[in-house]
Amino acid sequence: MIESRYWKQDLILFSKYLEKKKHFNYWSEKQQVNFEKRIIIHFFMIRKLIESNKVTKSITNKLYPIRKYKKSYLNLNYLNSSDLEKQFNVDIEINDFKNITFIANQLIHSLVIFGLRKGKKWNSVIMTSDFERKKWLYRIECETISLIMKEIGTNFPKKFNYRYDENKEDYKVIIE
Repeated sequence: MIESRYWKQDLILFSKYLEKKKHFNYWSEKQQVNFEKRIIIHFFMIRKLIESNKVTKSITNKLYPIRKYKKSYLNLNYLNSSDLEKQFNVDIEINDFKNITFIANQLIHSLVIFGLRKGKKWNSVIMTSDFERKKWLYRIECETISLIMKEIGTNFPKKFNYRYDENKEDYKVIIE
């Protein structure tokens, strides 16, 4: 069992970091990698909170805007994952909506993750998981990531119901 308050405080702090759209005097590979690493870690925290029944279903079922790019004729693999323009049709952007669990899984299981900058600010993240790499490349705005962090960070379930499941020999938790 985790005490979610501390986890959620971290999410809110990271949301504030993203909202500032921190300016960099210079870009470095280390800044790029640390930004991507923090995104993955925070979405792992979100998934853990969801799986530990620490947020309501209204949040886990909510859909967030995301953009996607269809896979082209080349297969994405570990050796060519840096050449995304050849693997995906990046000229045709498709608007879509996905829930938090889907987004978290894309990031946690990412074959590709790359923070994009607009000028000297973080703007969005592109990603695809091992499971989706043969279909789509996704892009999510930092504003959407910040919103997800804030909503999870301030979501505290008010009511829990427990029902014993004979087949699993454990309780099923219903959050309201």
